[in-house]
Amino acid sequence: MIGRGAGLALTGAMLLSSASGGEPGSIPWRTDEKQAFAEAARSGRPLLVDGWADWCAGCKLLDRNTWSDRRVQEGVAARAITIAAAKTQWCWAPRE
Repeated sequence: MIGRGAGLALTGAMLLSSASGGEPGSIPWRTDEKQAFAEAARSGRPLLVDGWADWCAGCKLLDRNTWSDRRVQEGVAARAITIAAAKTQWCWAPRE
């Protein structure tokens, strides 16, 4: 379950999805779950999980319209600890 802070961070990012500019890949997506949880606990910042799949149209829209926006990138980097996980057919795996 996503905590209130992470939900707010995701909501804020989605609200900015129509904003312009930016380079994709600037959000520091972590793939080590234990490290991300430890960093979130240590810093007091919420954990933002990006569940992603090759077949997911919504995921591709987030990549193209939201995560690529420099204002979203800066806001997420400043306010949340991020982790990316790819949804495979049978289980969750680190996003590559």
